[in-house]
Amino acid sequence: MESKQDFADFDSYLALVQDSLASNFGTNATFLPVPGTQTQMVDFAATVEGLNIHYLYYVTETDNNYVQLYGWTLASLFDSSKDELTKIMDSFQELPQ
Repeated sequence: MESKQDFADFDSYLALVQDSLASNFGTNATFLPVPGTQTQMVDFAATVEGLNIHYLYYVTETDNNYVQLYGWTLASLFDSSKDELTKIMDSFQELPQ
């Protein structure tokens, strides 16, 4: 979670996240909007410490913050796990401070 006041806007923050994912995982995956929300999402495969995994990655905007959420599973289980991961990600709500 990052304070919105530290970034010019959501697009600038999202670009930083994309750059980080590209350098850490070698992915050039494009974020897509989640309809009806202030959220962008991407899913991508990566190999980490010899494991083939698949990520579901959200970047969302709340009233005061930008938030990164991600879930992952073994690549072989992604198709059967994607709906459950999506439900978990969609359940995110920022608590009042």
